[in-house]
Amino acid sequence: MKLKIRKANGHLVFLVPAESASSPGWKAGDVCECHLELDSIRIVRTETKHDRAMKIADEIMDEYREVFERLAKS
Repeated sequence: MKLKIRKANGHLVFLVPAESASSPGWKAGDVCECHLELDSIRIVRTETKHDRAMKIADEIMDEYREVFERLAKS
């Protein structure tokens, strides 16, 4: 697959066709790391939208644990 480098808002960007990104399960909103090598770039997904949502849910559960426990008992 050939990708063209484009300029957008002062950044250089690659546009990956949706059908190519969907096969490894990539979706808009996923967080990736970019590893620059000699003459190539390796992109690795590090966090999905679901991962971030679960992290926020865990933080809320920890913060309001006592409230949730009381609600569960009532």
